[in-house]
Amino acid sequence: MRPFDFMSILGIAEIFLVPYMLGYILKTMTKNRETGQIETYLTGFFFLFLLQGIVFSPAYIISGKDFEGIKACYRVMLIAVVILFVISILLSFTILRPDAKEERYRQKFKREEGILLGIVILIAVFICVRTVSITDYVRDDFMLPMVRTTIDTGTINVYNPVTSRAYVYGLINSRKVITLPLYYACVCSVFGLDEIIALYIVCTIRTIVCTYFSCILFMGIFTKIREKLLVFCIFLGALILSGDYFDRAIGTKLLWNGYAGDTIVAAVMLPYVIYIIFTGYKDKKLSICTIVRLLLILTASVFITSIARGAVLVAITAIIAYISCIITGKSDRPQNDASMIVEE
Repeated sequence: MRPFDFMSILGIAEIFLVPYMLGYILKTMTKNRETGQIETYLTGFFFLFLLQGIVFSPAYIISGKDFEGIKACYRVMLIAVVILFVISILLSFTILRPDAKEERYRQKFKREEGILLGIVILIAVFICVRTVSITDYVRDDFMLPMVRTTIDTGTINVYNPVTSRAYVYGLINSRKVITLPLYYACVCSVFGLDEIIALYIVCTIRTIVCTYFSCILFMGIFTKIREKLLVFCIFLGALILSGDYFDRAIGTKLLWNGYAGDTIVAAVMLPYVIYIIFTGYKDKKLSICTIVRLLLILTASVFITSIARGAVLVAITAIIAYISCIITGKSDRPQNDASMIVEE
C-alpha cells in the first residue's frame, strides 16, 4: 500500500463529501426544503454514479481508448466535481433556517436512547475494524485488477485484468456501459490514493453508511419513534457483522464487495425505491420529484452493474412495491366504509 499524504486524505474526503454536495445542489434546485439530510446524501450518492457514467461513457468514442484520452476524461470529471463543489458552497449561504424535518428531530436524547445510541456507535466501530481487518484477503470479483490495469496501462477495457493481455475481440457492448471501475481509477489516479484502501475500506464504508441511511428511511415508514429506529440500527449492524456465514448474504456482500455495483443496488437502491414509492402512495400523490428520483436510480444503476442485476431489479422492485400499495389500499377501504356505516 502507498503511504498516506495530503492528497490521499483529500481523496478520502472527496469520496465521502461529494455525494452530500451533489444532493444539496439537487435539493436547492428543486426547492424541496422538506428533504432531510439523509435523503439529501442518498440522492447525491445516486447522482454521483449517473454523473460518472455521463462523463466516462463517451470515452470510447472521444478518447480512442488511449492514455491522453483517459487523462482528458479524468480532468473533465475533476473539473465537474470542483464546479459543483463551488456551487454547493455558494448555495449553502442562501439557507437561512433549518428544514422542518430536522426541527422535529432536534430533541434531547433520553437515557434509554443514549444507551442505544452508544451501542449503535460501538457496532459501527466494530464494522470499521472488521472492514479494515479483511483488506489482505482476495475478493472474488475483478474490480481491483480492472482499476489497476486502467491506471497502469492508461486504457479503457483494452487489456484483460487477469492475464494482462489485450482483448482479441474487445469487450461486449453491455460491459462497456459499466463505468464504475473508471470512476474508481479516476479517484485513485487524481488523488494518488491506494486502490486497496479506496475500494476495500473507504468505498465499502461509504456503501455501508448509505445502507444504514436507506434502511432507516424505509423503517421510518412504519415508525417515527427514535428508540425503535436505534434498535433497528443495532439489528442491522449485527446482521452486517454476522454476514460471513454465507457468501450471498447481504452482510457478506457489504463487507467484502461493498464497492461493487450489484451490492450498491441491492443494499442501497432497492430499499430507497420501496421507501419513495410507499411514501408517495401514502401521501396520495405521485409527484414529479418521485418520478425523477426513480428515473435517477434506474439510470444510475445502468452505469454501475449489469442490466439484469441493476436496472431490471430496480424496475421489478418499483412495480411490485406499487402493486402492493394498491392492493393494501383496496383492502383497507371496505373496513373504513364498514366502520363509517356502524358509526352512522
